[in-house]
Amino acid sequence: MKLFFKYGITNLAIALVVILFGLICALWLTQSIRLIEFVIAGGASFYMFVKLLFLTLPSFLYLILPIAALIAVLFVYNKMLQDNELVVLKAAGMSTLQLMRPALVFAIVLTLFSFALTIEYAPQAQKKMTTIQQTIKNDFSAFMIREGVFVDISKNLTVFVSEKSNKGELFGVLIYDTRQKEKPVTIFAQSGQIVELDESKGRVLIYNGSRQEYNEQTGRIGTLNFAEYKIDLDQFKRKTTESFKDVKEKNFSDLWESIAVEEKPLRKNKMIIEMHRRFTIPLYILGFTVLGASVLLNSSFSRRGFSKNIVLIMVIAMAIRFLGLMLEKLAIKNPVLTPLLYILPLAPILYFAGYGSYTKLFTQMRHATNKRLSHGRGAR
Repeated sequence: MKLFFKYGITNLAIALVVILFGLICALWLTQSIRLIEFVIAGGASFYMFVKLLFLTLPSFLYLILPIAALIAVLFVYNKMLQDNELVVLKAAGMSTLQLMRPALVFAIVLTLFSFALTIEYAPQAQKKMTTIQQTIKNDFSAFMIREGVFVDISKNLTVFVSEKSNKGELFGVLIYDTRQKEKPVTIFAQSGQIVELDESKGRVLIYNGSRQEYNEQTGRIGTLNFAEYKIDLDQFKRKTTESFKDVKEKNFSDLWESIAVEEKPLRKNKMIIEMHRRFTIPLYILGFTVLGASVLLNSSFSRRGFSKNIVLIMVIAMAIRFLGLMLEKLAIKNPVLTPLLYILPLAPILYFAGYGSYTKLFTQMRHATNKRLSHGRGAR
């Protein structure tokens, strides 16, 4: 028993590491494309790119753990079935529950780890990532002005520079200013530079150029040559506004406090469902593990393998997860559905627990009936 438990846990752990590595690499590949564009646009370093990439890990790791655990269980138990290892152990007297023990312990450990991610570490990582992204966005010298690109600093101000040095020096500057719609302004300058006054304020200084202002009433263009001209950028700084996305950056205690003070019913319900979501997602690991192991262990032996059963398990798991996502949306406006968020991921456990009890009772009744029949024949 102990030897089988150690053997099963080891194989499940190895399979999970391999599966997670593949899934993480695939997800990182999609994330890296978006982050590379963002980091290049912001002029950030390669270290910053790697840091942002790793900060995305906790946010999606708890989402892929249920399916990764299911695939690991299917792979390991299917292999043991194909090698007749489970058949021998069943013949030796081990019950289905005993054969499931490695998978159950494996699932419980992963569930606890997933709880730690959803309640604490994922919100922390999301918050750090948002802070870094806002810092990059508000870096005037890097993000707001780029070489060879028309950049809309705001909807009323467009800047173009032919060249930009690493020191923030600008060459061939064109600025189109429509803050006064009746008097649009076009500015040309030979050179310029970006000056950061502090963390929240910036300024563009341009030299040796001309300022052309079009007057719609007269139809004339007024030209003003200058040696130096300045534009303050702090008013165009991208402001961080509080939104529902901030909820994902709050740990459990902060989220609880936000729910207590929130006055808008719909927003409050969203926060409540988000809190429940952090508890229910890890439960899918337990549900999917029991689903996979139970179906395979109760399957009749077939020389053709268990591919049909595996496909059926995956379809059921996907359907359960899809229904869970739908319930998360519906429960925001219908809080009465909230208990289903917990029942759904545990449905396989409830079903197979009931199925096991029914099977055990049916077996006992059959044995009792056979015993009575045999006694009756003996009496004759």
